[in-house]
Amino acid sequence: MSCMTYKVNNNLLSQQVGPELLFFDADKALVHSLNSTATEIYTMIKGGKTTEVILNKFLDNYDVDKTKAKKDIDLILRELLQKKIIFEKK
Repeated sequence: MSCMTYKVNNNLLSQQVGPELLFFDADKALVHSLNSTATEIYTMIKGGKTTEVILNKFLDNYDVDKTKAKKDIDLILRELLQKKIIFEKK
């Protein structure tokens, strides 16, 4: 995982429902649901945090090894990018 910064897609409507975050893509008439871990990552991205900061936050807050944390965060980031919930910041 290289140190990346992302930006959120402000064209999606979002609603917090318990620990999950729901997004509505009006253009495609789709609803996306994020679990609590993905919601936490999304919130940090929205706050301008880099992937390095996100990784370190997970390592500090959870009992997980660095390799597993990197893999899990990368997977969530790919899903968020694929669903166009976030974009790479240029």
